[in-house]
Amino acid sequence: MTRSLVDTERGLISRRIFHDEAIYAQEKSHIFGRCWLFLAHEDQIPNAGDYITCKMGETPVIVARDQAGGIRALINSCRHRGNQVTRNDAGTAATFTCPYHGWCYDLQGKRVDPGTLVGVPNNESFYAGQLDFSQWGLVPVAQVATYHGLVFGTLDPQAPPLEEYLGDFRWFLDAVLGRGNLSVVPGTVRWQIRTNWKFAADNAVGDNAHGAVAHRSAILTMAKLRDQRAQFARGQEPGFTLLTEYGHGVNCKTGFAPPKDDAPADGFRLRIDPAFERWRNDPEFTAKLSPLQLKIQRFNGNVFPNLFLIDRLLVVRNPIGPHLTEIRAIALFDQNGTPETQLAEKRLAFQKFGPAGLYEQEDGENWDQATSGASIDPLQDEDLNYAMGLGSGTFVNDGQSPSRIDSFVNEYGQMWFYRFWDDAMKAGTWDELRRNHARPEGTL
Repeated sequence: MTRSLVDTERGLISRRIFHDEAIYAQEKSHIFGRCWLFLAHEDQIPNAGDYITCKMGETPVIVARDQAGGIRALINSCRHRGNQVTRNDAGTAATFTCPYHGWCYDLQGKRVDPGTLVGVPNNESFYAGQLDFSQWGLVPVAQVATYHGLVFGTLDPQAPPLEEYLGDFRWFLDAVLGRGNLSVVPGTVRWQIRTNWKFAADNAVGDNAHGAVAHRSAILTMAKLRDQRAQFARGQEPGFTLLTEYGHGVNCKTGFAPPKDDAPADGFRLRIDPAFERWRNDPEFTAKLSPLQLKIQRFNGNVFPNLFLIDRLLVVRNPIGPHLTEIRAIALFDQNGTPETQLAEKRLAFQKFGPAGLYEQEDGENWDQATSGASIDPLQDEDLNYAMGLGSGTFVNDGQSPSRIDSFVNEYGQMWFYRFWDDAMKAGTWDELRRNHARPEGTL
C-alpha cells in the first residue's frame, strides 16, 4: 500500500500520507500500536501512588509508581463501559474509581497487581458475588522500560527491548541527558495544532533550512531581549547528522571544542545561554562524554515516531486524527545548578517552544499550512520534494560516534524518518520489521 508513497531514491513523498484517513488508520496500528513511545519522566512520579496521564497515539494511559517503587502503565479505560477512570493530568491516589458505575481499581499494589479490579458497588446483590475481579482489571501496556529517566511503553508484546529499539541513538541521548543532574520542572504544558503529526516530527529530525526564513522575526526578537547581535546562517554550518536504526535521527551543530587544561580561569567560554551550558565546566559530567559529544553546541532530534528533543525540552506530538495533533511538553533543569542558573533554565525553557514560544508560533502556522496544502485535490499526484543533499550523504564510521553523515543542513533525517515509516507500514509483525528495515550504511 505504501511503497509508491515514499520514494527514497528520488527524495519524494506523496501528499496523501498527510491526510488520507485509511493511511492514518494503518498508522494507529503499525506505528503507534507497535513502536516504543515516550510516556513520562521518572521524576514526574517520584513516590508510590503518584501518577500522570498521557496518550500513546490516541490511546489514553495512566503511568503510575506502585508500592514497590516500580513504574506501571495502564490503559485508562474502565472494563465495564469504557470510561476513563481518571480525568486528571496528574495526582496521587491509592485507587481509581470509574465515575459511571463505581468500579474501583487498585493502583499501588497493596492487595494485588496495580490495575486489578478491587471493588464494585453492590457486588453481592447485583452480581451474586460471581464477578471474577481478577479477570476485569485495567489492561496494562504490554511493555514498559526506562532509559536515562525517560519512561517508554509499547502496546506490542512482540516489540524488541527498549535498548535494542533505541540502539545507537543512545549515544546522542547519553550526550544530552548526561548534561547535569536533570530534574523535571513541575507541570506539563499541552496544546493542539491543526497539523498532521508527521510534519512536526520530520521538522524535529533536523530541518535546519527553515530557520533563517521561518524564524527570522523570532531570532531578531530574542537577540534584542538578550542584548545580542542576531546571527543568521548562510549556507552549511559545522555539524553532523546522526541516523540510526528504527527511524531515529538528529542534527547536531558543533560549535565548541572540548575543555582544555589551559581554559580561562573563569571557565569554558560559552556562545549561548550559560544556564543551559554550565555543565561544560563540571568534570563529573564532561568525563562521561566523548570529544565529539562535548562539541555538540545545539541539536534537534526525534526518537521515532514522535519524541522531539531540543535544549532542555522533551516534546511529544500525538495524533488526533490525520489533521490535528496534541503536543505535550516537559522541561528539564540541572539540580546541581545555582539558584540563579536554575531559575534562568526554567524561565528560558519555553521561550522558543511551547504554546507561547516564539519559534512554536511560526512552526505551528507552517505545519497548519503544509497540512492544508497536502489536501489540495488537483495536487494529489504531485509529490513533495525531500531531495536536499540527495546522493551526497555518505555515512562515516571513524569510531567517534555511531554511523553519521558530516553535514548539518540537509534533508537526510526527514527521508530517513519516512523510510522507516514506510518499512513499518509494510511490515505485518515486529519480527518482519526487524528483518526488513533500513540500516545506516552507504550513501543517502
